[in-house]
Amino acid sequence: TIDLSAVTQIVSLHVIDNPLLQSVDLRNLINCDGDFELNNCPLLTNLNLNSLQRVVGLFEDFEFLNLGLSELNLPSLRLITNSLQIQGNESLQSVLIPLLEKAGGVRFSSNMLLSSITLSAFSLPM
Repeated sequence: TIDLSAVTQIVSLHVIDNPLLQSVDLRNLINCDGDFELNNCPLLTNLNLNSLQRVVGLFEDFEFLNLGLSELNLPSLRLITNSLQIQGNESLQSVLIPLLEKAGGVRFSSNMLLSSITLSAFSLPM
């Protein structure tokens, strides 16, 4: 378990290659002013990012790769300056990002059970 529930702002977060990690709690994180990557944590089934509103990536995308989540819920997220990448999550069935208005791009790939994506406020630039 990674408990960063007291953190409201972070410069960057990289959680990579943690095969036994099951939970990440960032419930009060509002802004990430750098890169955000969760990668290759196949047992990660509990992720709390309910307050996250903005991800301003420097070099990397906002990435969720090879996790054990069945649902990715980002209810407060409005802005991603780089791309959102959700890839290789074998158990992922739904993605809910209802307030996302802007992102540099959005990529979903190799999420074999993904059947529901909610991006209600998102529109592509003209």
